[in-house]
Amino acid sequence: MKLNLSKASLKRENHHLFLQTPGRTVWWIGLTLHGKDGTVTRIRRSLQTHDVQVARKRRDLIIGDLLNTTSGHGDSIE
Repeated sequence: MKLNLSKASLKRENHHLFLQTPGRTVWWIGLTLHGKDGTVTRIRRSLQTHDVQVARKRRDLIIGDLLNTTSGHGDSIE
């Protein structure tokens, strides 16, 4: 699997992370999977934490799992 991230986005510690709505403090992950067949799957998942450090670790685990699951299928993450 190929990971499509620009150099600028790699510098952003909170890339793929967002707060549910203004005034709330639960972190979510949001990313898009692009299949080599042209399909697009959006993933939005609560990370169930108020701590941005924990959210970053959980995000990294989720992306790692996705990379392992789809490895060799020609898909990419955005």
